[in-house]
Order: sequence, then C-alpha cells, then structure tokens
Amino acid sequence: MHFANFNELLAENARVRPGHKAVTFEGETWTYGELETTSRAIAAALYRAGIRKGDRVAVMLPNQPMFLGALFGAARIGAVPVLVNVFYGTDEILGILRHSQSKLLFVEPVVRGAKLQGAVEEARKKGDLPDLETLWTVEGGALSAGTPAPDAPDASREIRGSDLALMIYTSGTTGSSKGVMLTYEGLLENARVTAGLMKYSDEDTLLPALPLFSSAGVSLTLISMIAGTHIVLIERNNPQIILETIERERVTILDMVPSGLKLLMKFNRTAGHDTSSLRLVVVGGDSSPPDVGRAVLDDLKCNFAVVYGLTETSPVVSITHLDATEEQRVATVGPPIDGMECSIRDESGRALPAGEIGEVCCKGLYVMPGYFRNEEGTRQCIDDAGWFHTGDLGTIREDGHLVISGRKKDMVIVGGHNVFPAEVESHLIKHPAIKEVAVVGMEHPALGNYLVAFVLLKTPGLSAGDVQAFCNGLAQFKVPQRVLFPETFPYTGSGKVNKRELRRILETQ
Repeated sequence: MHFANFNELLAENARVRPGHKAVTFEGETWTYGELETTSRAIAAALYRAGIRKGDRVAVMLPNQPMFLGALFGAARIGAVPVLVNVFYGTDEILGILRHSQSKLLFVEPVVRGAKLQGAVEEARKKGDLPDLETLWTVEGGALSAGTPAPDAPDASREIRGSDLALMIYTSGTTGSSKGVMLTYEGLLENARVTAGLMKYSDEDTLLPALPLFSSAGVSLTLISMIAGTHIVLIERNNPQIILETIERERVTILDMVPSGLKLLMKFNRTAGHDTSSLRLVVVGGDSSPPDVGRAVLDDLKCNFAVVYGLTETSPVVSITHLDATEEQRVATVGPPIDGMECSIRDESGRALPAGEIGEVCCKGLYVMPGYFRNEEGTRQCIDDAGWFHTGDLGTIREDGHLVISGRKKDMVIVGGHNVFPAEVESHLIKHPAIKEVAVVGMEHPALGNYLVAFVLLKTPGLSAGDVQAFCNGLAQFKVPQRVLFPETFPYTGSGKVNKRELRRILETQ
C-alpha cells in the first residue's frame, strides 16, 4: 500500500490495528492507536506554539517512544523534523541547531551524562541561536509541552510527496556535518520496497539495536509502520540486554552493525540465551566480513541479510534477498532495490563494465534533493545527470550483486599502488587473535603514504611484527608499516569506526 505522507501511514494503522503493539520500551507499550493519538496531541501543541508547515523542529532524543511521538507529531502539521545525534559534542549540536534554523527543540535534559539542555539554554542567552524560540523537555518519557490543546488543522492535503519529510545531519566522518534533506516519497517508497523484500508483517517483532535518529533508524521505523510490526527499543546496545530482550519479547527480526553482532554471538556462546524466535538478522552501517554472516547461519540458525545504504539515499541502496545463496549473502550487499539505479563509474564519470572497481553512483526517487543551505556540497556529489556519487568504491558482479570495496576517500596510494583499507582489514580480521581492526592511510612528508593498522585483540600477546607477518599473503605495499593496539575504538553515533578520529589521534602523536 502506498502512502503520501506520515499522517496517512499512522491513520491507516490506527484504523486497521488500533490495539496492536507499535512500540515497547522498558515495560511501557504504545499501541498504534495510542501512537496516533499522541502524535496528534503533539501536533496540536506545536501548532499552538506557532510552528507551521516547512518550519524546522529539532528532535534530540535517545531511543524511546516519545521520539516517535515527536517525529510524527511534527510531520503531522507539515513541519520538518531535524534529527540530532545525541552523542554529538556541544559545538556540533549548537552548529546543527544554528544551521538548520530550527524554531523548536525536543530534548532530554541529560543524555549519558551530557547536559544538553543547559548548553542549549546558555547559547540562547548569548544570542547564538536566534531562530530557536521554544525548548521542550522530555523527562521520564513525558513531554513538558503545557496544557492540552485542540487538534491542529489537518495538513495532509497540503503535504506533497516531494515535500521535505525530515532532515538528518551526517556524522561528518568525511568533513563537516551536512543537513541531508529527505522527501516523503523517497522515504516511504524506499521503506515499502524494503519491507516487501524482507517480508515484514504485523506478526513480527523488531529489535533495532541502533539509534532511531539515524537514517537506518528512521527506515526501520517506517518499514515497521508500513507492515504493522511491533518495535522493541533498548537504551543501550549491550549484548546481555539485547539477548534478554530477544528472549523476553520473542523478537523475530534483529538489526544491528556487524561489529556489535560479532560481540553478541560470542557472548551468547557462553550465556546461552534462547534466540529461537529470530527469523532474520540484518546488518548494515559498516562492512560485514563473511565470517559474520556464516556465524549467524550456524549459531543463530536464522536467515541473514546485508543492507547497503546512505543517509542521502533514504537510505537503502541494495540488500541481499532472503532466497539468495549463502555466497551472495556473505560476500555481497545484494542487488539494488526496485526504484534505485546503480552505476559503477571511473574518475572521468565513465560507466564501467561488470567486475571493474569504481565509484558507486546512484540515481532515482530515493536520492536526496540536496543538502540544506549547501548548494556547493550538493553540486560536489550530485552531477548534472542526476547521479549521486556515494564516495564508496565497489563493483557490480555479473549476477547483478553489488560488492563494496571501501571508501573512495579512504583509498591510499602507496608507492604508486592503489590500496583499499577494507581489503587489508578483511585479511587481518581472519587472524584468530584479532577481534576488530581498522586500517587508515597517513601521509609522511618524506616517505609518502603508508598504512597504519589499529588492532583490538581478543587476548593479549600479539605483536606488531606478528600482525605484519600475517599479511605475507598480501602484496608488500599492502602491509601496514605501523600497528597500534588501542584499548577501544572511537565510534560514530551510527556505530561505525570513526577513522577521522583515528587519524587525528595519529596526527597528535
């Protein structure tokens, strides 16, 4: 079923399954009827506060039901929710609020010890946030929006598919954050197609072990709403909490990043939680080594899918199908979904044949119209023919499946040779003593570019020489010249290893 906007989506669920569970968090459950009622009340309060169609409303909330209330409440009157990563630093958050020209902010005063509300209020006093008129706090799952108000005017008929549905600021791993503008038709159609491929239904229970404010979180929310699926939220992506939740709620679909999934399966080999309710595990947000997929098939004994996408593509570009071969599931990110055209292109923009590595480019309804108030940034990634240049390197195989080789900007030229860190990482992760690895390129004023491997060990004892020796099967120019053993990795809010931060650490040494 096609929906023109979020209002139609919620209204249909409230009509068809009003008593069906929509979202559960820490023992609190909202039905689809209650979610629709709550979003209507929030919309009314926003309208009374002067928010109108096209106004930006910032939502800076961790995973909880009120996040959905704020998201859909703002969208109900045609306002544009601006989703803010709660793990960002104060300067980043203030920069987003300022750049997005948000008029109102939903915020939980304390998130993981960060006093976000205080920082925002201080900036307002200094005049650093001239557009921000109102700040609403969410404490204990309740919203401080004043007394109840009459219903806001129904804006559904005024909302077109091409209108902005929301904005998400990118994590900034390749530069300063950019406001990605996403449309209703792009988000809803992308979610509808993906829901069909993964066979979501109102008999499923989804556990998204990732933040709702991310593009993946938004996608999973819309997929679930389209199918009538029950979403179970957790506050922290702790293996024990995830496994206990799977067992208690009889979760059927688990979605998380590969590194977290590896840790989860390792933990459960000792803990022995009942995961028999799972029918599907989906990974995305970072490269998935083949051993992760095989472990899911062997240990969890359920289906496994890998999704590839970007915030700028609403977000799913490709996903492995449920009936794909084991090799396709563990070695590729599947074929492009219906409605998404993909092409592999060289530096001159020429389309490359199957099997050749180049930049992954996308075209179609799901591609963002651009970055908010950033025409230059938009021109740099969307060419005159409408192709969005992802910055990812990959190839399309003869069977139509996409394989991601790494980031174009991550490519390192060592001694005149092109080296893709992802290839070295895929090799090193096979070492039985290595838990996680990240390879980055660094520039030396005299020696040129070289590779540095950051290695997290399962058990101590491995030396830098041991790691380098394990690379004997690779070309000599692909062997890391430096090997470091940090206690942990810096991660972005979406769970990816923050290589930009790793490079910064190296530069300060």
